[in-house]
Amino acid sequence: MKIFKDIFIMKGDSMFFNKKNKELKKEVANLTAINKEYEEKCEYYQEKYLQIKTEYVEALKRNENFNNAFRESFSELSSKLISVEITLSKLEEKNKEFSKTETLVRKFQDLEGDLIKLSREIGRLSTFLEKHTNFNKETSTYQANLEKSYRMFK
Repeated sequence: MKIFKDIFIMKGDSMFFNKKNKELKKEVANLTAINKEYEEKCEYYQEKYLQIKTEYVEALKRNENFNNAFRESFSELSSKLISVEITLSKLEEKNKEFSKTETLVRKFQDLEGDLIKLSREIGRLSTFLEKHTNFNKETSTYQANLEKSYRMFK
């Protein structure tokens, strides 16, 4: 009986091991499927990673190109700004000269007005001088006539 008992135990153990073996095989199959799924996901994510990395490198290159273009544009704009500032400075100098010219024009206009007044005054003085000269001529003629008359009566 002990042998039957041992055989029964062995058979029971064998059934237990078979059952456990089947469960383990199922679990291994399940884990293999899960592993395969993870490997596929890993490959997918590696491809995505490479794609994103490639896009990132391309974006860095575009950014570098953009930065270079921006620097060149900024440099050109800086040069143009300096040119504009120089032109503005020249215009300010010309404006000062124009202001000086305006002041000179006003002074010239004032002088012109003074010259017109002087011209009128000279005209009046000329008329006065003419009358005075005529008066002197008349007086000289009168004096000469008086002297003649005086000599005649003397």
